[in-house]
Amino acid sequence: MSEVFTPHGQFRLHAEGRIVVSEVTGPWNVELVQNWATEVRPYSLQMQPGGPWGGIAIIRESMLCTPDAMDALGKIVAYGVENFGCIAQVVVASPDVAGRGVVEPAFQRIYEGVCAYNFFYEYEEARDWLNRLILERSSA
Repeated sequence: MSEVFTPHGQFRLHAEGRIVVSEVTGPWNVELVQNWATEVRPYSLQMQPGGPWGGIAIIRESMLCTPDAMDALGKIVAYGVENFGCIAQVVVASPDVAGRGVVEPAFQRIYEGVCAYNFFYEYEEARDWLNRLILERSSA
């Protein structure tokens, strides 16, 4: 029998141009990822007709999450690439975010072969990188 938990962690969403920004405070569990998937869908639908777009996750406090949360996130990212035209995912986390060195390879595994990805310490650098990529793909 599967036990359902309340979401752990918090997130906020907003769009900035052709980028969907998720501000996440961790640690988080699969229930939070499922809630995020429901709330990010309208943003994905809004972005889809306009061409290439990408996502940035700004992670605060902790990157630690349950394995099932990471698995769910991987499926959601792949779905967004295949069905909504998302071309890249970027993670922004300062060096003091708990679990960065441990969890970053897990993010790399879910993005690799699915979409472009990168990791940054600062939002502005991540935004600039992603905007350049979106412009390149739009011009191609």
